Amino acid sequence: MYKPWGKVAIVLLSAAQIAGCGGGGKQPDATGGKDAPISTEPITLRVLQTNAAIADLEFQKFFVEPVKKKFPNITMELVRTSKDVTVEKLITSGELPDILLASTTGVIPLQKLDAIEDLNPYIKKYGEDMNRFDPFTTEGLKGYSDKGETVAMPYAMNFSVLFYNKDLFDKFGVAYPKDGMTWDDAEAIARKLTKNENGVPYRGLNPGGVDLMGFGLSLPYVDKKTNKAVLQTDQWRMVMEKALALYKIPGYVVDGKFLGGQGQGYFLKDRTWAMIGAWGDMIGSLEQYQQEGNPINWDMVTLPNFKEAKGFVREGDFHMLHISRLSKHKDEAFRVLSHIASDEVQTIINKSGRLTVLKKTPEYQKSYGADLQTIKGKNLNAIFGVAPNKLHPLTEYDGKARGIINDAATSVLLKNVDMNTALRTAQEQLEKYIQDQQK
Repeated sequence: MYKPWGKVAIVLLSAAQIAGCGGGGKQPDATGGKDAPISTEPITLRVLQTNAAIADLEFQKFFVEPVKKKFPNITMELVRTSKDVTVEKLITSGELPDILLASTTGVIPLQKLDAIEDLNPYIKKYGEDMNRFDPFTTEGLKGYSDKGETVAMPYAMNFSVLFYNKDLFDKFGVAYPKDGMTWDDAEAIARKLTKNENGVPYRGLNPGGVDLMGFGLSLPYVDKKTNKAVLQTDQWRMVMEKALALYKIPGYVVDGKFLGGQGQGYFLKDRTWAMIGAWGDMIGSLEQYQQEGNPINWDMVTLPNFKEAKGFVREGDFHMLHISRLSKHKDEAFRVLSHIASDEVQTIINKSGRLTVLKKTPEYQKSYGADLQTIKGKNLNAIFGVAPNKLHPLTEYDGKARGIINDAATSVLLKNVDMNTALRTAQEQLEKYIQDQQK
């Protein structure tokens, strides 16, 4: 049975400037209602994808089409972040889109930039019932504010699974993976699938990075009470040891370079990775390949974990929609957020392979993925047969910390640094980063 899912400084714009730009300081009237009228003038609302993945096809189905049906005057436009298109640069230029799409780990960076609006006045004005949502999402939202602010509207639940390419298993005569595996089990299979054939290097398993393997145990990076780094622990050592056991399988490192990294391209495009531990939002990309006539012969099983967390996978994650403090159309943006959270649109989202953020019912579980070609006949127990682990205490330093812990593993793998030295160095680097951010 499915269980509910478990400094960057801006010099040119101060918080006061952000609040005053583009109508940013204006609050909605205290009167209104669910069907209160909003502007009927033609409006384009831009959505910025920050750290939460969304395929073009999904944006069309979840945003463009249902919003145009409900509000014919509103056009939705997707903007993707990149090396040259960052939240910081968009704020500085005054071009930050109206709506920001983020996952649980992407909220605090937006808060540090003072980029997002408190939704409570809009919830009150338009009578939004937040009790409709899965408690995991509403409780998760509370953790982002000690002032009772509501920083976002949930829009889709994420999950983690182990995707595998059946063609590669068939090619090498290896039995398919099963639900309930540990990382030890997965490593044994990965060794059988890592080989070079006709000049093509095949790899058995991309676990998703040391940081994400740590998500399986809900490991913190920073003690939230003391703001001290906590990377030099027995649990992080255990996680790194297992990740390195996988990375050191002969064939993963060639000419001093680790082939694979954390990206999904080797699985989706090159199709030389047999297994990958990934977030469920990758299903959107799998469906897009299917509709483009280039399907992958794939299935999924429960994401492997450590025996200490049997029955759990990575800590829970959900995707949410924020209103930008720079938006000139905040009322309209909120009405769009509310509509995407409606039963009507959540049903579309759920049938399209993204789990609804509304309270779960047997009907929602039964209808999950019903509109997708690529998910027909797939092992849905990989999603519903396990529970996500609890969220670790999130801090503003986690993004940096995740890079540091992954770099520590790379130093062991490619530079022959010993494990204890790597963890001690990681601890020191994170401590220095925290101290620098507090100056």
